[in-house]
Amino acid sequence: MAISKDFDESIGEVYVTKNKIVKNETEDNDWMVTYADVVTLLMAFFVILLSMSTIDQTKVEQFMEGMNKELLKKEKEPPFKELKDQLEVILMEKGLTNDVDVGLDPMGIVIKFSSNSIFELGSAEVLPDIQPVMAEISKSVLNSIQEASFNNYIINVEGHTDNIPIHNEKFASNWELSAARATGVVRLFIENGIPNKRLVASGFSDSRPRVANYNPDGSANSKNQAINRRVVVNIHKY
Repeated sequence: MAISKDFDESIGEVYVTKNKIVKNETEDNDWMVTYADVVTLLMAFFVILLSMSTIDQTKVEQFMEGMNKELLKKEKEPPFKELKDQLEVILMEKGLTNDVDVGLDPMGIVIKFSSNSIFELGSAEVLPDIQPVMAEISKSVLNSIQEASFNNYIINVEGHTDNIPIHNEKFASNWELSAARATGVVRLFIENGIPNKRLVASGFSDSRPRVANYNPDGSANSKNQAINRRVVVNIHKY
């Protein structure tokens, strides 16, 4: 049977054979190539933006909490918020709420210990009374990880001192003291099961004070100096 060719403005060029109409869609699909190119370029653009940005972990958790509540109709505390609540209970039970502060920052959890709650003045030996607390903190962190709430994390322990020069045969300066204190806390975490690869110890001496070490008249502010003597434990997404 001969194939006849016909044209209809409403549907473009068609081929008629055996009483069937087959539309020539070659030109109609050309737009898909351009569309795919645009989508690929947009994806590359957003990947670059993401690689240059700093993710606010607390906002991510707030978003996920809202998604679970509104779409999945279930309420579950975000992992870092849940861990923060657990740590606050531990500190309250141990009577350390005045010496230790637990909070959330854009990357995760920050625990701030006053140095007198962990060390004697001028010493880097962890006090016996605080060691069980560190063990319970380690256990809470490990439990959160085992539940797969977050499986890629880093614990950065920072040692900070005041601006008073140290007079100690063991430490040449506050740099050595702050680093030794951070290392002492890291050692406790390792002894309680936190993997080595998840830990970092940093000593900052008096280079990052929370408050001014001096009064406006130039005299030393002993209260502020005590605030600046601290150990900070950052539990962050890595």
